[in-house]
Amino acid sequence: MIIKLLKSAIYSSIFLAICFTVTIVYFLNLLPNYESLENYKPNVMSRVHAADGKLIREFSREYRIFIPIEDIPENVKLAFIAAEDKNFYTHYGVDLMGILRAAINNTANIFTNKRPQGASTITQQVAKNFFFSDELALSRKIKEALLAIKIESALEKNRILELYLNQIYLGSGAYGVGAASNRYFSKNLHELSISDSAYLAALPKAPNNYHPVRNYEIALNRRNWVLAKMLKNDFIKQDIYELEVQKPIDHNIKRYASKFTSDYYLEEIRRRVIDLFDEADLYGGGLSIRTSLDTESQSMAIKSLQKGLKRYDKRHGYRGVIANYDQDNWLDYAKKNFKIPEDYLFARVQSFAGKDVVVEIDNSKLKFFDNDAILSIDEYRWARKYISDYYIGPKINNPNDVFNVNDLIYISIDKENRLILEQIPKINGAIVVMDPYSGRVLALSGGFDFKLSNFNRASQAKRQPGSAFKPFVYLSALENGLKPNSLILDAPFVVDQGEKLGKWKPENYGKKFYGPTPLRKGIENSRNLMTIRIAQYLGMNKVSEIADRSGIMNNMPEVLSMSLGAGETTLLNLTSAYSSFANGGLKVEPVMIDRIQDRRGKNVYKFNFGECALCQQPFLSEAPNPQFKSSFKQIFNSVESFQIVSMLQGAVERGTGRRTKINGLEIAGKTGTTNSNTDAWFIGFTSDIIVGVYAGFDKPSSLGKTETGSSVAVPIFKEFISNYYLDKRNIPFKIPQGIELIRTDIDTGEIKSNQINSKTIYEAYRKNDKLLSNKKTLVGKDGFQIIQIDETVGSDEFVIY
Repeated sequence: MIIKLLKSAIYSSIFLAICFTVTIVYFLNLLPNYESLENYKPNVMSRVHAADGKLIREFSREYRIFIPIEDIPENVKLAFIAAEDKNFYTHYGVDLMGILRAAINNTANIFTNKRPQGASTITQQVAKNFFFSDELALSRKIKEALLAIKIESALEKNRILELYLNQIYLGSGAYGVGAASNRYFSKNLHELSISDSAYLAALPKAPNNYHPVRNYEIALNRRNWVLAKMLKNDFIKQDIYELEVQKPIDHNIKRYASKFTSDYYLEEIRRRVIDLFDEADLYGGGLSIRTSLDTESQSMAIKSLQKGLKRYDKRHGYRGVIANYDQDNWLDYAKKNFKIPEDYLFARVQSFAGKDVVVEIDNSKLKFFDNDAILSIDEYRWARKYISDYYIGPKINNPNDVFNVNDLIYISIDKENRLILEQIPKINGAIVVMDPYSGRVLALSGGFDFKLSNFNRASQAKRQPGSAFKPFVYLSALENGLKPNSLILDAPFVVDQGEKLGKWKPENYGKKFYGPTPLRKGIENSRNLMTIRIAQYLGMNKVSEIADRSGIMNNMPEVLSMSLGAGETTLLNLTSAYSSFANGGLKVEPVMIDRIQDRRGKNVYKFNFGECALCQQPFLSEAPNPQFKSSFKQIFNSVESFQIVSMLQGAVERGTGRRTKINGLEIAGKTGTTNSNTDAWFIGFTSDIIVGVYAGFDKPSSLGKTETGSSVAVPIFKEFISNYYLDKRNIPFKIPQGIELIRTDIDTGEIKSNQINSKTIYEAYRKNDKLLSNKKTLVGKDGFQIIQIDETVGSDEFVIY
């Protein structure tokens, strides 16, 4: 009997061994190829930095910062080992004692409803995280254990730990300890305290359950449990434990929500990086992208644009409240049904208190208001009823003129915590701020609010620049022999366009004519008729060529209307073209990305600004100064570029841009307004910065009879430039060699070397030019030479110089 039982036991053991072997062999054949772990490159987010190194955006599908094992602090490693796998450095992938301990404890816990204990090692978790799903199945656990053993035989322990600490999900969208440290504490790993490290190690089992805001007490208990494990395993000493366990979870979880409000700029960066590389590199390649963005200038540009657009919109009247809603859930209703700009709040009219309005506001973003607040009449007096683009209703004297109880409205809060009635502007626009010498785009905003519209009006909207194009016509005139004091006839101009097309009769703004006028005043006062005569004299082929040369537009049709800015371009291209005036004639391109590095810090893209001879030499007092050679092409002569700068200074001092004038600042610039006052432009610059502004409706229509570049775009420029130079020094424009400044009568163009009065200015001439004088020695009407340019236009159509 005993022999029979012994035989049965032997056969059963053999059978079980065979079954076990077959099972192992079966599952071994199902295992994935773990060799990919040796060359593992995780999806790592790309980080975008401003010019000063400040982090402004992260692009990723998984928020991860890969940290090599040698750069992970010991406290972080020990915290995770204590919490997840205390025998990590001694087992071979599977912890048999851990499995036995978990089985005993789970059996004892069957009747207590306690959460079952796991026995997965860190290596098993690596196998699961990389190759398996979270399916609760015995087959998965078998494969996981077998693969863990194979991984242990192939990889070093530190490599396994590196994979684990960089791959594991730790909640709040963070993958790996590097990203979690940044997200929860806004710290680098080396800045974490022991208690911070313990909190991160508490997260792998159930990160949502241990959220430091929603479940603070539970999270704190779990963190202290990890600290106790570290103490028990002699990873920390008793006095350290007692100190760290008393600390709160000093999280900074909400900071990551928004890095910087520069969405139009960053969307342009996103597109450019994808064009340079591909989408996978941007969202998973761990790129470090250093941009040209200046955060201070960007903030000022956004505020200046928004303020200018709101100012225009408010003077054209109030288009009414959002809605009227009398239910208690008004805020949820408003958020669900209506868009709201970034800096606006929803409010509901509660009652009237004399001329003031008591409103209930969305207090979720505010801490200094009760639910009810006061909107004073001074902050809604502007809300005269919008009737049309040209008419608004009567003045506001009482709340009843504007509001009813339960009206939903938009408000904003100013620096003095005053409530201001707002509406979303119909008008939109863009602003670009550049360094004219390098082309670096320091700031860019392509609209009033990115949340409302992500269409970038700085780089994507092609609109007619109007008179803002004229300086390029005048530059071509200078290149072809005309001078700043050449006289151009400002008189009626008529072109027969052909059968059934009628006559083209361009006019000046104001519909006046000024007779023979110095070329300079054609720019300063934006004279259409003078500009057309210059274009006719030069030939439109030359105007088209300079538009192409400067990068404004290619293949410009050679028709006279194009000289008045009837072609289409973008604000970014036009601002870049104006840079050539400020920098002495170099053609710059808009640079938004200075350099890109891969995840290992190697430069994979770097913009070529030029070369600097001797820059690598050590400083010696007797050594020659380093010479920088720009990579940009010289497209204009520096003398003629400065002559245009001088004329554009005159436009600011005396002409269409005079609203721009700021005492103590040397500013040059040109307004632009298109037919029917549809688009408004101003491109202005100092010696070290250039700013382009565009404003108009997305669906082109008139801005109003009296609205021009001077009234709409110039205030935006002035708001920005005033704030920009609050703590900066303005340097005068550099006068190039070859320029001679001679006193000249601004109205007649005559040389007045010995006269200094309000009618004379220092005009910029090319040295050794043959200049006009007041002696009238030249042949022609009134002593000036006359050249007829086209007899078919009329006997009185002349360029006079």
